Amino acid sequence: MTVQLLSMDLNKFPAGFESLPRLPGHVIAYAIKRPAILSKRFQPFLEFFKIERIVAAGKLDLLWESVCFSVDGFGDDKRSLHVIPEVRSYLKELSERWPYFFYADSLDNDFLTQLVLCRVANVETVSRETQPNYVAKFSPCEANEACRKLQDGLIEVCKRDPTMNDSKFEARKAAIYSHLNKSIFGSL
Repeated sequence: MTVQLLSMDLNKFPAGFESLPRLPGHVIAYAIKRPAILSKRFQPFLEFFKIERIVAAGKLDLLWESVCFSVDGFGDDKRSLHVIPEVRSYLKELSERWPYFFYADSLDNDFLTQLVLCRVANVETVSRETQPNYVAKFSPCEANEACRKLQDGLIEVCKRDPTMNDSKFEARKAAIYSHLNKSIFGSL
């Protein structure tokens, strides 16, 4: 796997995802930085990953499972990202504006899990010495609702992907829910 690193400083990179020099199978590491989160700047992300432009350029298939999203700048905070109010608010609003994470995320880290937990209305997290940031309780109905917008985004963008077929779509859904189940319930 080849990884290209990106940050929110888009002055150093092409105007949009579709302009990146890359090959199918490469993964792009895209870090959402603390200053963008604290100032609620969505526009650089939304402009870089503008679906309409990516589709028009014929590069939508290169977005499929190809971005390792992360949040950067909160390493000094021992809490899980979904517990940090600023991160929680930012990721929830970002995923409302850009609901395509189920399509694009590479599943190489726990970003998608943290994103979904940010979208769940009520999550009880307990910290213990042996299990810091253990997700103790949340409503399955609220979790399903949190995933609904992201699944709708997956469906919407898959309809625009000329390489999509039923088995590819179903395999992706299964991979996403397996990833979420392992990362949320894996340590139980």
